[in-house]
Amino acid sequence: QEQITAPFLYWNFDHDNVERDSIGSGILKTNKCKFAITDGPVGKAMDLNGSDCLVYTSALKKNVGEEFTVEFLFRGTDFTFLT
Repeated sequence: QEQITAPFLYWNFDHDNVERDSIGSGILKTNKCKFAITDGPVGKAMDLNGSDCLVYTSALKKNVGEEFTVEFLFRGTDFTFLT
């Protein structure tokens, strides 16, 4: 059975405070690395400068019960996802 739910966090990088998600409850943090916002084929994206750039959030802690889905649109040479 298919279950469709609305997202509770969504970053589209389309407003002044790009670290805050468009719904308003989550913040992306970096390890002080520089990044730029770039236009992609279907929206905007975070362009991370440097291979030591770390992006993280604790916003999932208060919203996730037992199951969740994460979707990344990623282009690059190195990606690590930690839980």
